Amino acid sequence: MLPRISYSQNGEDILLDRFFQGRKGSFLDIGAYHPVIDNNTFFFYERGWRGVNIEPLAANIEIFRNLRPEDTNIHCALSDNTSDIFYVVAEAPGLSTLCPDVAELHRKAGFTVHDKTCPVLTFQMIIEQYPNITSPNIVSIDVEGNEKAVVLTFPFHLWQPEVFIIESTVPLTTINNQHKWEGYLKSHEYSCVNFNGLNRIYLRNDLLSTSRSFFETPVNYLDDFKRAPEVKLEQRILELEQSLRNIMRFCSTTLCNNGGEDVI
Repeated sequence: MLPRISYSQNGEDILLDRFFQGRKGSFLDIGAYHPVIDNNTFFFYERGWRGVNIEPLAANIEIFRNLRPEDTNIHCALSDNTSDIFYVVAEAPGLSTLCPDVAELHRKAGFTVHDKTCPVLTFQMIIEQYPNITSPNIVSIDVEGNEKAVVLTFPFHLWQPEVFIIESTVPLTTINNQHKWEGYLKSHEYSCVNFNGLNRIYLRNDLLSTSRSFFETPVNYLDDFKRAPEVKLEQRILELEQSLRNIMRFCSTTLCNNGGEDVI
C-alpha cells in the first residue's frame, strides 16, 4: 500500500481519491508547472494513472520528462489562439501567464516580468498532433488568468471528463473569476461541488446523485493522509538525527581510543 501523501495545494488529490476510490484512469493537467510540487495529478501517477501534462516553461517540462516519463509531456501553453508572447515572472515562475493584464498586475506588485516567446497550441492542434490522447477522467486547469480561453475551447464533443479542477481566483488574490467561464461548463452539464478558496471542482451532472457527497466535507484528519511538505520535513529530521548519532558515535570512539571516558 502506498502512503497517502497529498501533493496538491489544498488536498484536492485526496478529495478526488474519495470519489475514484482506487479506480485507475487518466488525466489532463494544463499548466502543470511541476511534476510533484503543488501538483494535482502526481498522487494518481503513483497509483498507475497516466495522462498528459501541458507546461509552457521549458525547464519544467524537462523535469516532467525525467520524473514522469510514462506521461505525455508537452512543452507549450494552451489557449484559443497561437500568439506566442508568454510573460515569465522571474521571482515566481509559477505565476507566469499568457495574459498581459495579469502580467501587469505582477509588475505593479513588484515582480520582475520578462516577455518571452513560447509555443502556444489550441486544443485542436493538440488533438491533431497527439491522436492517441483519450478522454481524461480528470482535467486540472491552472493557467494564471487564461481559464476562459481554455474552458471555452474545451473539446466536449470528444471528451467528457468526470471532474474538472480549475483555479478560479485572480492570481494572488481571493477575488473570484469563475463567472467568466462557469456558465459554459454548466451548459455542458457540469456543476460545482467544492470550492476551497482557490480551486473549484466540477462534477459531471450524471454523477451528482451518487457522488456529490464525496465533495461536501472538507479534506480532514479522517482522510488518513499527510501533506508532502510535512513528509519532507519528517524525512529531513530523521536524516539529521542519524547524522547526529553518527557524530556522537564517532566522538565516543575517539575518546575511548585516546584513553578518555565514554560519555555517551
